[in-house]
Amino acid sequence: MMELVILPEIKARLLPLREEELRELERSVLEEGIRDPLVVWRKDGQLILMDGHHRYELAKKHGLSFQIVEREFRDLEEALTWVDRNQLGRRNLTNAQRTEVIGRLYNTLKQNPVLNLKQFQSKGNGKDAKDRAVKLTARKGKDATAKKVARETGMSVRTVRRAGKFAEAVAALERLSPKAVEMVRRDEVRDALTELPKVPLEALPFVAKKIEKGKRSIKQILMEWRQEQREQRLKERAKAATKLDQPFVLHCCDIRDAHQVVPAESVDLIITDPPYGRDYLPLYEELSKFASYALKKGGICLVLTGIAWLPAVLNVLTVHLDYVWTLAYVMPRGYQRVIFRQIAQNWKAIVYLAKGKPFVGMVNDTIISKEADKREHKWQQDLEAFIELVRRFARPKMVICDPFCGTGTTGVAALLNGCRFVGLDADREVLEVARKRLEELEG
Repeated sequence: MMELVILPEIKARLLPLREEELRELERSVLEEGIRDPLVVWRKDGQLILMDGHHRYELAKKHGLSFQIVEREFRDLEEALTWVDRNQLGRRNLTNAQRTEVIGRLYNTLKQNPVLNLKQFQSKGNGKDAKDRAVKLTARKGKDATAKKVARETGMSVRTVRRAGKFAEAVAALERLSPKAVEMVRRDEVRDALTELPKVPLEALPFVAKKIEKGKRSIKQILMEWRQEQREQRLKERAKAATKLDQPFVLHCCDIRDAHQVVPAESVDLIITDPPYGRDYLPLYEELSKFASYALKKGGICLVLTGIAWLPAVLNVLTVHLDYVWTLAYVMPRGYQRVIFRQIAQNWKAIVYLAKGKPFVGMVNDTIISKEADKREHKWQQDLEAFIELVRRFARPKMVICDPFCGTGTTGVAALLNGCRFVGLDADREVLEVARKRLEELEG
């Protein structure tokens, strides 16, 4: 039997058949023989197998004869490009397999100037061919390659480029977990085409293990990974935080009664997130009154609020406090629809007020919330964003107050920055959640 050479570089490009496909192929060749010739590349006196690997293995297993047809290639990269194009001719490719092959083809052509140029040079001889040859710069080559592959595959240029990123992501995942890649290629991971290229390299081992265990959404897996990373950062911060005697106190009371439990001029910084909307404007006036009473001279009040009624909010907040600035609290992952104003909202306001001249110097006016954290309550804010907010405005051992403290995110952020916390809320149930969070942190 004719001996053919199987190069590992070529074998790695081949998409495996499913078990039922292999069984059907074996049944077919045993009944009808190997009808189609195997494609080979004669190089350095060897016949390198280019197409027909499964049929070749069956021929060796059962002692079957076969024919070959030879093709010429300039080098291995041109041969690999041919393999990818040949793979696209298979009728049974999954969406993931087809996208991977197209992306691999695009990446190979884009990165190889010789192959790239060859794709766009016209065939023929003489002046006519010379006039029609495409001269490519690096930038034009990239654009031209994407357009060429797009025309060849029926995809848009943008989709071809995305396929290139997907192919790179699949290759990186395969180095960690062939099993996970097999599941991706079988379209068992429903959002792999869009989400796998977004996975940070440091998250890839976590993603691979989760896919192996049966997780079918990379977006969901990444949320779990980010949650673990966030919890680990918070644990490290808690270990490093300054431990204080009596670090927090909580009171169940209405904002209108807050002066009965908080001494005058005892607070350095107020950070709070009151209810939003026109119906709650009277609460903002009560907040302004309480802040003027409780803050020390130079104390600061930061009020997270919506945008729809911001002018009215500013009017009532500045009855008893001085307006300094409006910070932007950038919300994670897209926007919220404010239907009655026809606005896609991507940020909230943090109104920066002070009692006299504020005690801090220059501060950055943008806080970015990377993750929505609603585990304790549907209105809960991102803890890491609040940790950063406290860090910018407070110093260790300062007293921070939140008169609408809810589940205690401001309090946790305060303790993690080495500050004391006074929390108030009229809802006893959510206040107990805050107490548990703070006690767990201290314990």
